[in-house]
Amino acid sequence: MNRISLPARLGLLTLNVVPLVHALGVLAPWYLLAESSWAVRLCWSLVVLYLIPPLLCRLLLLIFGRPPVRSSGFTAAFFVWWATSQLNVLFIRFPVFEELLKLFPGIYSNWLRIWGARIGRLVYWGPRMQIMDRSFLEVGDDAMIGYGVSLTAHFVSRTKAGDLELILASPQIGARAILGGLSGLAPGAGVAEGEMLPSTMGLAPFYLWKSGRRVKGEKYLGT
Repeated sequence: MNRISLPARLGLLTLNVVPLVHALGVLAPWYLLAESSWAVRLCWSLVVLYLIPPLLCRLLLLIFGRPPVRSSGFTAAFFVWWATSQLNVLFIRFPVFEELLKLFPGIYSNWLRIWGARIGRLVYWGPRMQIMDRSFLEVGDDAMIGYGVSLTAHFVSRTKAGDLELILASPQIGARAILGGLSGLAPGAGVAEGEMLPSTMGLAPFYLWKSGRRVKGEKYLGT
């Protein structure tokens, strides 16, 4: 098992500060633009809160490319994912920011598209659902995501040699699919078109819900 090198430790520590910098950036206009109206300061705060993180994610992925499904050790691909992950953190810790977007039809789906997610038309997003990796998500037309659904595109494990390994694969939800309340999709898991994933059912990585049952190892292509 390889030990974490000093440069890798410093890189992780530096990126771990991103959520705090994001939060301070949201507050900064109220001090830096003290002579401006409250409306101007509020607009700048909203820009920093909602637009800067997804645009930075898109820029990172444009420059460095999407990390592969499997990457071992603290490679460049791992740090690209870790950077995008830290840009998501503030919305995970304070889900009320996302809940506010869901009040306005179409806004939340379009916001996810800015992150790089592939989102179809007329998708319903239930309250208190949680997305861990907003740039890595695929949802088809007319899908319904129920209350408290959890969607994640990554997990970290160890190889047989003991090295750290990142698994990164988008959850996929087909057109007209329904995810019941408190259900969840792990990396690479999917729900086929027109299927309903029962409430509280969680799909393990790379499982597909099809014909009312779990199927292992099939790649879903229908979004």
